[in-house]
Amino acid sequence: MDDGVGKRRRLSLTAFVVFTTSYVLNATTPFIADDYTFAYIFGTSTRVTSIADIVRSQVIFYTTRNGRVIGGFFEQLAVLMGKPAFNVVNALMFLALVAVIYLNANGLRKPRVALFAAIPLGLWFALPSFGQSALFAAGATNYVWLATLALGALVPFRIYAEDAGAVPDVLWLAPVMLVLGVFAGWTNENLGPTVALMMVAFLVLYRRTGLPVPRWAYAGTIGAVIGAVFLVGAPGNYLTLAEVGSDAAKPGLSVLAERFAAITHAVFLDNLFAVSAIFLVLAVLVREFPAERARALVRFGTLYLAVLPA
Repeated sequence: MDDGVGKRRRLSLTAFVVFTTSYVLNATTPFIADDYTFAYIFGTSTRVTSIADIVRSQVIFYTTRNGRVIGGFFEQLAVLMGKPAFNVVNALMFLALVAVIYLNANGLRKPRVALFAAIPLGLWFALPSFGQSALFAAGATNYVWLATLALGALVPFRIYAEDAGAVPDVLWLAPVMLVLGVFAGWTNENLGPTVALMMVAFLVLYRRTGLPVPRWAYAGTIGAVIGAVFLVGAPGNYLTLAEVGSDAAKPGLSVLAERFAAITHAVFLDNLFAVSAIFLVLAVLVREFPAERARALVRFGTLYLAVLPA
C-alpha cells in the first residue's frame, strides 16, 4: 500500500515537472507567423472576437480550402484567448498528451513513474521539430491538441482489451464515444483515418479473443469513420485540387505509388528514433513474454508500424 501511494506521489510530481517545464517553454515562445493570420475570419479582414466568429471562419475554410476545421478552430481559439491563457492551456494539453500515451501504453498495470517520465523525453527527441510542433500555437493546436484528442478516444478501447469490466457497456457512453469518435476522425488526413483503422482493429481483436463488443466501441468506430468522411469530403478539398490542375485531382496509380514511397521514406527518416524504439520494444516483448502473449503483442505492435505511414 505504501509503495503504491509513494508511486502515485512520484507520478504526480513528475506530472507537475512536465507541466511546469512545458509552461516555461510556452511562455518564452511568442505568437508568430500563422498565429496572426488566424486572428482573422478566414478570407476576410475581420478580426475574430468571439466563438461565433471562429465558427463562421471555419465554415468558410471548410467550403473553400480543406476539411481540417478541428485544428483550425483550436488555433483561432488559442489566438482569441490570448498568449498568457494559451501558455497555461497548451502546457495542460501537452501534459494530457503524455497522459493518454501513458494510458495507452501502461493500461491498468501498476503506476510506472519511469515510463511516464520517459514519454515527454521521447517526444522531445522523436518530434522532427519540437518547437514548431508543440510550442508554436498553429503547430501545437494541430498536432499536440489533435493527437491528444485522437489518442484519448483510443484509451477506452485499449483499457477494455485488458479488462472488459473496467469500461462497462452502459448506454450513455455510446453517444459520448460517437461524438468523440467524430472529432477524432475529423482531425487531419494522417491522424483521422488512422484512428478509425485502429478502432476497427480493436473490434477485430475483441472478436478474435472472444470479448463481447460493447455498444460504445461500435459508436466510437462509426463516429471516427463519419469524421474521416467529413474530413476528406470537404468541398474545399475539391476546389483546392481544381486550382492545382486535373492531374493532381485525379492522380494515376504510378503517381499514388510514388507518393506512398516518398511519404513512407519521410516518415521513417524523420522519425528514426521513434521507429527504432518500436522495434526495440517488440524485441523485448518477444524475449520477456510467454510465446503466445508475445505473438499477440507483436502482431498489435506491427499494426502500429503498418499504419505509421498513413
